[in-house]
Amino acid sequence: MRVVDTGIVATGAAGTSSAIYCFPAVVRLANGDLLASFGRGRQKNDRDSSCAYCRSRDGGATWTEPVEPFDGNVDGIQGTLLDLYVTELGPGHLLGVMKWWDSSDPTRGFSNPQTEGHCELRVVMSESRDDGETWSTSHAIDHGSYDSPGSTGPVLKLPDGTLASPFETNLPYERSGPWQQHAVFGYSTDGGKTWPLHAVSATDTACRIRPWDQRPAVMNDGRIIDLIWTYDSEAGEDLPIHCNVSSPDGRSWPDKPWDTGVVGQISWPLVLGDRTVAMAYVDRYHTRSIRMCLSRDAGKTWDAASALVIYEHDIEDVGRGAGETDYLNSQRLWTFGLPTAALLDEHAAIVLYYAGDTSSTRICWAKVELDTKQGAKP
Repeated sequence: MRVVDTGIVATGAAGTSSAIYCFPAVVRLANGDLLASFGRGRQKNDRDSSCAYCRSRDGGATWTEPVEPFDGNVDGIQGTLLDLYVTELGPGHLLGVMKWWDSSDPTRGFSNPQTEGHCELRVVMSESRDDGETWSTSHAIDHGSYDSPGSTGPVLKLPDGTLASPFETNLPYERSGPWQQHAVFGYSTDGGKTWPLHAVSATDTACRIRPWDQRPAVMNDGRIIDLIWTYDSEAGEDLPIHCNVSSPDGRSWPDKPWDTGVVGQISWPLVLGDRTVAMAYVDRYHTRSIRMCLSRDAGKTWDAASALVIYEHDIEDVGRGAGETDYLNSQRLWTFGLPTAALLDEHAAIVLYYAGDTSSTRICWAKVELDTKQGAKP
């Protein structure tokens, strides 16, 4: 693998409500267009934040200006949209899921600095039937009794037509003390109208390990591979990225994900062949870089030693070694990260991430040339 081109999707303007562009995602549509979606705000998780997307019709070389078609007023409650993930269910038929938080109480910020809890989060859905030109009114997905669910990736299409929506649970705003977090999938068999089935892909009954920000993909055999940013709340440090792989039907999971040995945080799986998967990930504190490494055995082992360096950052972010409360609060000040990826064709992929400084950030892209022996299938 090697980086053959780089560029910028959109740049934030310091001192404005669009200073921080972050939380990117990218999808390649059947017509060849790329949609790059992301959050925007004065800072991360701000009350006036929202989500936007840009379109490229030339493989990422140029992008349209950001558009924001979504309203934070969902099911009659005023809230704030933080990110957007798009899935193409069929030609021209797009399904977008967003992370929404209840910002109707002006006395509450996104998180409670005393308890580590968050205002109520929901997974919000909208549909488009014209390749994203127009969208339906957004509504919240019912994920039952799971605490404050926040979306962590696009809806997946399983081979039997079932849809799988990944999310994580969050500590309620006023709650304190031991709390068990879950990485969860909701399943719909009626095209996203209802989501009655759920399965936990990662959790810790001891309430110590946090399976944060899972990022999944469907492998060629129908199983879901799930990469998980893993945090030890007692030690106050990130563990290596963990991995889990579902049952053949994508609906059940082993009890415990395994340690990949890859040092990093959020990571994105990109399926290149029957057993070959690329992982785009951020190493925030050791090398301060965005990287990509390979597994050739469906996620069991990863070759981090020969990882491709996609981007190197020149600012040291805060939070290393902090307790969980300070660590969560410091994330608003991070200045790069959150890689996402999509195949352009069997020879190339595009990787998006955000980068900048505390005053403004931009959404960047890099084109990665793939080894054709890896058998990528767009």
